Formats: sequence, C-alpha cells, structure tokens
Amino acid sequence: MVRISATPLSVDLSETTPANILTMNLPFRDFKAATPLSENNIPDLTRLFKRPHLAKAAAKSIFSLRRQNTSRKITNMAIEELKILTELLPELRQNASVTRGPGDDCAVLKMPEGSGSELLAAVDQLARDVHYTADTPPEAAGEKLLKRNLSDIAAMGGVPRWALLTVAAGGRDAEWVLRFCRGVAKYAGNCGIPVVGGDLAGLKADTEVATLTILGEVPTGRAVLRSGARPGDGLYVTGKIGNSFRSRHHLTFRPRLAEGEFLRGKATAMLDVSDGLLLDAGRLARASQVDLFLDADLVPLRDGAVLPGALSDGEDYELLFTAPPGLKNEWSDGLAPLTRIGEVRDGTGRVIDKDGKEYNSDRAGYEH
Repeated sequence: MVRISATPLSVDLSETTPANILTMNLPFRDFKAATPLSENNIPDLTRLFKRPHLAKAAAKSIFSLRRQNTSRKITNMAIEELKILTELLPELRQNASVTRGPGDDCAVLKMPEGSGSELLAAVDQLARDVHYTADTPPEAAGEKLLKRNLSDIAAMGGVPRWALLTVAAGGRDAEWVLRFCRGVAKYAGNCGIPVVGGDLAGLKADTEVATLTILGEVPTGRAVLRSGARPGDGLYVTGKIGNSFRSRHHLTFRPRLAEGEFLRGKATAMLDVSDGLLLDAGRLARASQVDLFLDADLVPLRDGAVLPGALSDGEDYELLFTAPPGLKNEWSDGLAPLTRIGEVRDGTGRVIDKDGKEYNSDRAGYEH
C-alpha cells in the first residue's frame, strides 16, 4: 500500500511524470529533473520517496493502469483517520467498568474491587508494505508487532501482562506464518508476557495482516493520559528521532517500558511517537487543550536523519511527554537518553515554533 494524502483528489494517469506524481501527494523527496517515467526507469522513482521501498510498487501500479488504458481517473482512497475517529468515537458507548475509553494509547478498565489496579488494553495491526516490506524476515515482523503494542503500554506508565495474536495471510506458506508467530513468542517470553490465545486465517489476496491485543495493568488512578499537560511543564522526548526505516530502527527499537514506568506519577501527559513527532505532539496538545512550544533545533536526530523527515516520518516508538522542568535531574542513568525539546504554554491545542507560529501541518505525519 502507498499512503496518499488525506485530501481527496483525482489524478489523470495518462500523463505519468514526476510532476504528475507530485500532484498525487505521495511521500516524496525533492527532485530537480522532470524526466518522464517509464517501466525502464522505475529505479529512478525511488529517489522521490521518503519510503523508497514503496516506490517500485507505486510505479508498477501506475504502469499497470496505463496498460489498461488510460484516460480513467483514480480517486485518493487513503484512510482519513482523524475524520473517522472524530465521528466514530462518540458513538462507542462505554459503561461503569471503563475508566478511560478510546482516545489514549490504551483504554483503562476497572479490575475487581480491592485489586488496587486498573486494566490497560490496546490493539495494533501490522500490514505488509505499510509497516514492513515483503522481504522482511518474518521473525522481525512478528517482533515488531508485539513491540508496537508494548510501546502503547509504556506510554500509559503501565506494565504488560498478557497478549493475544491473530494472523491472516495469503501467498505465504505455513513455515512463514510459524516463523512470524515465533518472533512474537520469543520477544514476549523475554519480557515475561504470556501469549494466551489468538486466531489464524488464510487470505485469497497475496498479502498478510496481523493484529495483537495487549493487556496490562497500572495502579488505580495513576495511568498517564494525554490530557494532563500544564502550562510551565517541560516537553521531553526519549531516545532519538528520524530515519527509522533506513536505519531499521522501526524493526530493532526497544519499547520504553522501564522509562514509562519510571514516569508514572511524574509525567503529566504522555504518548508514544509512532506517527510522527509533529502529528503526535498535536494530539497531546489537543487532548490537554494547551499549546506546545517545540524547539526544532533541540530535537535529537538519529544518525542519517534530517529535521523535516524527523518531524514527520514516524515509526520512532519513543516517549513524548510533559513534566515539571526539574524532571531531568531525577532521570536515571540506566534509562534511555532524555532531551527537553520545548515547553507547555497556555493555548488551544497547537504545536508552535520559536515565533509562536503554528507548525505547518501539511504532511505532518504518517497516518497508516
């Protein structure tokens, strides 16, 4: 799958040039030449994309449509996540057992009376050509699925307890599926998390998608939500940001469980950076109804990263949080590196720069 912008548009594929690709608003790099594309120079397209592994598939799809003729137009069908959630979430009825429903990294559910804990619940998907490429070792893909979920537990200050796994695959043999599941099981075993159930299914399509539900716990009333940031708090991020795909960080990252647990009772608001630093910062700002001043010059860049990509590419799985300014003095040497990148100010849910201007939200993140 190729992510196209959330803005509905149509593109005439009868003239396929770099400029035409640009109007499609695909994730691309700057380019100088306007050389017409052909099936023979598909590799040249890779330099246009932030995610080069998608370029070849995109080009093949384009030329396939041209061979079918074509003056037909296609309409952008990228999922409009924010729009869907804005309309859907108010319709999801909750009951007295739900302390916090959809909207944070995990739901918070009441445990039996006297347990002293609340249940954390979250689910994530992993789809081929969206979260990993077809040639990714299945063990690495399975491990990533579990770690994405563990990152959500970390963002709530919780402790993971149980997992359930589903895999639906087509065009893969049983050995591939088994290796994928073993990738999940091995990392889960290393973390002391039982995989207590799941389901397997075959697909007619030549692709696969897997989901994992994670259940964890947190002391009653102490889950770190996105909505608690206060003016005067510092804005912090763990680890480094950017260049996640090329560096393979998106596969090899370590969920910040120890850091999340340390921050329980200290951070005022928190989430994990999975869809892009600016996009996720905006989510935290809106949930807390404050403005976040983000100093782009202070963002800690991963090797090979450039700032525009670091702000928007996503797949970092670091913790972004707010806390009183003195928190860095309490930070343990055994935890991930910590950087203060801004502060919380009075406001209405914006992410702003040094001049008080809102960051450009165009291509601010990777909604997948």
